[in-house]
Amino acid sequence: MLPKRATKNSAGYDFVVAEDTVIPSYLKFVQKINKELPSTLFTINEVADFTKKTHFKPTLVPTGIKAYIPED
Repeated sequence: MLPKRATKNSAGYDFVVAEDTVIPSYLKFVQKINKELPSTLFTINEVADFTKKTHFKPTLVPTGIKAYIPED
């Protein structure tokens, strides 16, 4: 399926995943490494710092979509 806007004022497009994918919990990953961390939200800077320190990898989700973006 091609990406589409869910609502008239959407800022972006919704993609349909091409195959079943399990996305692991970031919070569970963090708590596994440091059991003293509370179950709380993290700032984007805290997530970025922790990701760099632990080499946490994002989950790639196949969409089956290709895009060509011209230079201009």
